[in-house]
Amino acid sequence: MPDVVTKPSKVAQWGNSAAVRLAAATLETAHFRLEDPVDVIARDGEIVIRKQRPRVTMAELLARFDPEKHRHSLQFDVEPAGTETQ
Repeated sequence: MPDVVTKPSKVAQWGNSAAVRLAAATLETAHFRLEDPVDVIARDGEIVIRKQRPRVTMAELLARFDPEKHRHSLQFDVEPAGTETQ
């Protein structure tokens, strides 16, 4: 999808923080909704705002596993050793 540039805005004071007002059309183009969780990434000369990707737990992944579809059974040959069990 190509970049869409909307009308200019500016950084404004919001309490002890800063804010940028986003037009409804900007949110719609980016498929954002109010209250969507976002990541804010600061780079040299730019700030990127992107939707957070949903975090998937190992239990959720295992619940989706279908041995027929994947042609593999779930057999672990070693004990879990790190954060893969969380």
